[in-house]
Amino acid sequence: MNELIKKGIFFDLTNRARFSFTGSDRERFLQGQVSNDVRMANPKNAIYCAVMSSKGKMNGDGFIHKSHDSIIFDTELSLRDSLKERFERFIIADDVELQDTTDETCQFHLLVPESQLSGLHLPLVESARLGIRGYDFFAPAVSRNALLEQFAAAGLTHGDETLYEITRIEQGIARYGQDMEEDTIPNEAGLETRAISYHKGCYIGQEVISRIKSVGRVNWSWNGFLIDSPTPLPTDTKIVIEEKEIGLITSSCYSKTLSRMIGLGYLRRGHENAGMKYLTQSNIKVEVTPLPFIKETL
Repeated sequence: MNELIKKGIFFDLTNRARFSFTGSDRERFLQGQVSNDVRMANPKNAIYCAVMSSKGKMNGDGFIHKSHDSIIFDTELSLRDSLKERFERFIIADDVELQDTTDETCQFHLLVPESQLSGLHLPLVESARLGIRGYDFFAPAVSRNALLEQFAAAGLTHGDETLYEITRIEQGIARYGQDMEEDTIPNEAGLETRAISYHKGCYIGQEVISRIKSVGRVNWSWNGFLIDSPTPLPTDTKIVIEEKEIGLITSSCYSKTLSRMIGLGYLRRGHENAGMKYLTQSNIKVEVTPLPFIKETL
């Protein structure tokens, strides 16, 4: 992967849901809806955030950036209807209009050396959606094929969904719908430093998150695992001690860089020390290891 990044690589993320928020209250409205500080987003930088229930459990996640007259929120396609309904439910007396722009737009994520950026002549948005400094680009859907040709002409490699997933896992990034669900608390999934602002003021779920910070711990921790298996493990493979579940592996893949199987998942508090070795319910050996597995930089 490191060599691909040095040469430049792009991922087509058009298969994500995208919403546009307009109106004079759009920033204030989203500040009360998401866990990160919307004020930190701008046309050149995106922020990552969680969307939570009042109980501090996740309804979804996404990235936010601003254009000159709107705020753009992109998320997993599976959350298109539920998050749209969630946002619309809270637009009451606000001057906010939400538009679903999923079908009218396309989206790409680029991992390219800084030296190549000027040659692309595109208004890129810096983001670290894969745990590596990268760049997003949004455009009308009709431009998608022309952009694919432009990226190829610039010498960028077209990364497929498999490579995207391997990179995500190597960087220790949890994915909603795979590693996180509606019963997940963001802090348990390793999102605290990526997605949460403790200084922005009130938002839905903030009371629970602040209480967790004051207590200083959660019941589950987000971890990496070295896996002694020739194939990836099934999603939600249990880690056990004498038939008692103490963990769960939610994502796994073969890392060519490490020449071995790796995975992401959860361990109960007290079992998360690096180097600890356990068995899965199917008797596969796994070893706890720090994240990320690989420190990629541009």
